Amino acid sequence: MCQSGWELASRTFFPAILNMHNISLMLFFFLVLFAPQCADGSEGEKKTYYPDYNVYHSVETYLRDVALLPNKYPTCIKIIKEGRSREGRELHLLKMTDYSREKNTKNEERHRVLITFGEHAREFLPVESFFKLVNEFCSGLSEKKEEISKILGEVEVYLIGMVNPDGRNYLETKKDWCWRGMSNGVDVNRNFDWEWGGKGSSADPKNEEFRGVQPFSEPESRFVRDAAEEFKIQSYLSMHTGAQFVFVPYSDTKSKLSKRTHSNTRDELSLAVKIWASTRGFFSGLGIVYDMNDYTADGTIADYMAGKRGVEYSMTFELYGKPGDLANCFEQFNPDNTQLDNVLDQFHSMYPAIFNHLAREEARRAQLGSSSGGGYAVYEDVDSEGGDLYKVDLTSDKKMRVELMKEMCDALSECEGFNSAGWLKKNVKDEAHRAASSGSQLYIKRSQPVVPAVSSAPVASAASKPVVAHQPPAPAAVPRRIPTRNEVIRELEESSAQIQQLRETLLRVRKAMASLRSK
Repeated sequence: MCQSGWELASRTFFPAILNMHNISLMLFFFLVLFAPQCADGSEGEKKTYYPDYNVYHSVETYLRDVALLPNKYPTCIKIIKEGRSREGRELHLLKMTDYSREKNTKNEERHRVLITFGEHAREFLPVESFFKLVNEFCSGLSEKKEEISKILGEVEVYLIGMVNPDGRNYLETKKDWCWRGMSNGVDVNRNFDWEWGGKGSSADPKNEEFRGVQPFSEPESRFVRDAAEEFKIQSYLSMHTGAQFVFVPYSDTKSKLSKRTHSNTRDELSLAVKIWASTRGFFSGLGIVYDMNDYTADGTIADYMAGKRGVEYSMTFELYGKPGDLANCFEQFNPDNTQLDNVLDQFHSMYPAIFNHLAREEARRAQLGSSSGGGYAVYEDVDSEGGDLYKVDLTSDKKMRVELMKEMCDALSECEGFNSAGWLKKNVKDEAHRAASSGSQLYIKRSQPVVPAVSSAPVASAASKPVVAHQPPAPAAVPRRIPTRNEVIRELEESSAQIQQLRETLLRVRKAMASLRSK
């Protein structure tokens, strides 16, 4: 039987609290105080959730519904290539565009982008994003919505909604919610011919990063490769869950050691900034994979597309992740059934932003350097109210990072703004979600402190802006100072005597509780 800490408070806890003067310790004490305590000494059974197949697609309903899409939207989407998985399940490549127009208004070829979903069995959310993407764009085309009609007149979107149906079937049958690979254990995202066999993968079939016996050993990998080659794909996007990041190449071990970057890294990061702004800060990290992660990954699809296929844009998206000690892996990688639509809505605005960018690629390149910029200064390691973009790491190159941070500010002028002293007040994520970043603390300030009105001005090119020297602002311009996280930590460290007192008090309480349970 469980009882809350409140029931024990008047007898044991409050006297200790009243003797404490350190606010941080008191807050910590209350966190412990109100955790439910059970007769067996546990903290109570953790609540968790599993997929409701009336909400999420199973592999069976996925295969059923994907086959229905061309009949539902005949002028918008078609199945243009089919294949079979290792166990014989259908693989589909779909093409979404405006089939009522063969060419765009300028009689130019449309930009061809391939998006893959469902590479890892335990990641259900990307498959739902696939269906939402198709339904939003194809219904919008049917309704003659101007933006969607324009996009689908200029872009061809190639889609593989579930790369790994065998792995998903294995997970559903075994109810192994942590299962990642295909049914034979191969990770399709370690099976591609880019630095295949490196230590950022495994030769052990029991390891979840098992790379297979050779590159493209799996029919699912070959299906993705052949689709890219056959339809001359120009850009590639890979959808995953596990965090809320946007990654650009490379992720392999050799690239990390040599600091190798993709030939189009600068423009990929510029697009990442636009994506971040279009979702109002949904993503907590943007950057080169080896800069963002403390591990490497060899043989990935995105690296292959960038390094071997030479696509213009190759990007990996982590669309959701719940940190902490969770009861099962489904909860870690996917939202609760009741929250699925809400989570999808939070990031789906990125798709129009991506497609618009790709559709206007040539015009965008021609306009580089044409803007005068937004009048921002970037300061390094300045403790000031409103420095919420600190540790959003874009690249290990400081000059490029400063330019991209300034471009991020221009993008933000379309959504949220700055405080009255001119400091950027856009909250990205808390410190725990930014742990993958490792760069300097960068703060943004307008040259002329104002509270800007919402603007629809286009994103200015960072290439046209001079890099501002890192120097602290004039003291008079800095708003009322608030304690930093490091200062709070130092305060706790300096209170070691009180912390020890707290530990001793908790020990006495536990002994008292054990005595009560024994009576």
